[in-house]
Amino acid sequence: MENLIEKYKDKLPDSYLDFIAKNERFYSYIGEEFGYVDLWEIDFLSQIFDTICENHDNLGKDYFPIGSDGGGNTLVIKMTSPTKGLFFIESISLSDKNAIFYCDNFEKLHQVVKQYKLTNAK
Repeated sequence: MENLIEKYKDKLPDSYLDFIAKNERFYSYIGEEFGYVDLWEIDFLSQIFDTICENHDNLGKDYFPIGSDGGGNTLVIKMTSPTKGLFFIESISLSDKNAIFYCDNFEKLHQVVKQYKLTNAK
């Protein structure tokens, strides 16, 4: 998996690299604006990455999968956008033709996740 992160580290936001380095998984409903999100841990990502990206031309070049909405959409970072925006792409087709904008960047989502963890710590 290190090879995967090493390969894409210059295309991914630092906040995502920090998150994935901790091998964390986060899944929860985090409010009306962000809905339900499942951010995959590095072990799971390493198991599915090749299958996802090798079979779909647009992934691995433009998009990097990082999670899902728990309901049939894969959450991706658009590596080719200036802000590294987040989008949902239908998991079955993994076609970006109907990509749905989710968030400006991972840092914004990460801040909401961190706040959620603090607020809901047991």
